[in-house]
Amino acid sequence: YKIADCVANEASIDFEIDGIAQVNWSGFGKIITDEASLSANNAIDRSQSSTSNFIRNRLTSLSAVSAISGSSRNYSLTLTGGNITMNNNMTYLTPETLGVVNQPLGHVTGTRNIGGNFTCYLSTATNASTQLFEDIIGATTTVTNDFDLTFKIGGDSAPNVKIAMPNCHLELPVHSIDDVVALETTFHALPSDISSADEAVITYTGS
Repeated sequence: YKIADCVANEASIDFEIDGIAQVNWSGFGKIITDEASLSANNAIDRSQSSTSNFIRNRLTSLSAVSAISGSSRNYSLTLTGGNITMNNNMTYLTPETLGVVNQPLGHVTGTRNIGGNFTCYLSTATNASTQLFEDIIGATTTVTNDFDLTFKIGGDSAPNVKIAMPNCHLELPVHSIDDVVALETTFHALPSDISSADEAVITYTGS
């Protein structure tokens, strides 16, 4: 099958301590057709048996830098799971014509949203998750919590993916009482100014 004028609308990265880090893609196309044969010039033909670059069963580390408490503070968190979603919020312009199947004329990119959530153990170590929770709760006069977040999915050694988001707003963390006490925090990445598109920088290092 061939999808004409296809566009990628959303990429969602999921990672956890006991699974394989994955990217879930979704998008739109103008029309789908049944083709007798397809060109293999741009085919993705990486061997399914080659798993050396998979990021699996490894802790993700998070470095957070903030001036929320009045002076810059560096937090170091070990994550057990999380999600990072990048959405272009695309919409299609489709005229309505009687007697035919309507096809879109084109697409329009909306406001891009980059955000997600992460889960970590509640740790009382210096500048760990407990300190982050206390600082966010205590910042009662702060409207936007500005954090510089750097995710290292897969840890410090290759293969890993580093996602740097220099301007993130963090919502209030939520406690989870299971086998261990954990924190789940939602974040939203912002550009440095209204005309920039530097919400996130992604660096992949293979094995």
